Amino acid sequence: MRTTNALITYTDTNIMGLYPLTTAPANSSEIVTRGDLEQWFYIDNTVSPFNSYTSNRCPRYQDVLGAAIGALPNFYLYDVTRSAIPGATGAFFTYVSPTGTTETILQNTYGYVGEFCMQEGSYQNNQYSVYTISQVGVCYPDNQGTTYPRPVNPQYVGTNFAFTTSPGYEVRGVAVYNNAGGQLYATNGVYTDQLFLNVGTFPVGNYFVRYFVYTTAGAFVAKFGFPGYPAYEVLLLDSATVNVWLNGINGGGTLQYSVNFGPNIEIGATVGYCAYFGELTVEEGDSIVFSDIFGRVIASSTTVCPDAGGGFGCEVNYSVLSSGANYVYLTINGATTC
Repeated sequence: MRTTNALITYTDTNIMGLYPLTTAPANSSEIVTRGDLEQWFYIDNTVSPFNSYTSNRCPRYQDVLGAAIGALPNFYLYDVTRSAIPGATGAFFTYVSPTGTTETILQNTYGYVGEFCMQEGSYQNNQYSVYTISQVGVCYPDNQGTTYPRPVNPQYVGTNFAFTTSPGYEVRGVAVYNNAGGQLYATNGVYTDQLFLNVGTFPVGNYFVRYFVYTTAGAFVAKFGFPGYPAYEVLLLDSATVNVWLNGINGGGTLQYSVNFGPNIEIGATVGYCAYFGELTVEEGDSIVFSDIFGRVIASSTTVCPDAGGGFGCEVNYSVLSSGANYVYLTINGATTC
């Protein structure tokens, strides 16, 4: 029953508009438990008092609403025009903005007023219907200059699913779909920049992502990928790794690299012997150029770090020939510069 202190059924969950994590059970009079809600719906189980329920207890109606992820009104973009009505000086309208504040707009001249992002149902015209509004689309706080986390594109097989980092915001309730609309993965987890989902279990191709954005203080602010809302398509590619060993002779140097002739990225200084330096995640077919940041000469091999013999030059070109693991052994000679 949808009233204060009442327990709720599956029929109630559908009427309440809880967002399904996966295909939820059909309408029925069965009372739902915390465990049921976490299994079938987007629920923030850190919210009090919902977090005090054990898995087999039945939460109250108001406690479920308080924990429901994404259960906030929609925001729409409206054009507003002021009519030429005599004696209406001082007329204003109000609306709730994406920040949650009530805004008051007053314009005494008639004509076009502007475009406003309003919470659904919050618009109030104070007298004589002086202002008229026309809906022109869906909007977000994102349209007001805030950058929310978004899926990194492309993603690579064998890695964790990554989002851009936006200080002050986190991602919750991620679901991944294929082009046919089939849900491949869904979670109630909370993430700041990385979802610990190994996308190596997905085939190469295009995917769509549905998720909610919250502030790190726990306030819901936006959702993506739902019908009528902005959506992100992510290309999943075969990943390749280049495992780097690095040697320094005659003082060595500091290694940098670029991918496909992009900007140079510094890796670090040599340690004086052929040591494993780390792994680069790239794409099959990429071209990598290794060099020293101060122009010291460098040489490479696919089996062992070169010695002080021939083969040194200003840079080393390495082509990633296959997905999976690739290996390169490098030596920087600090005695010679280009």
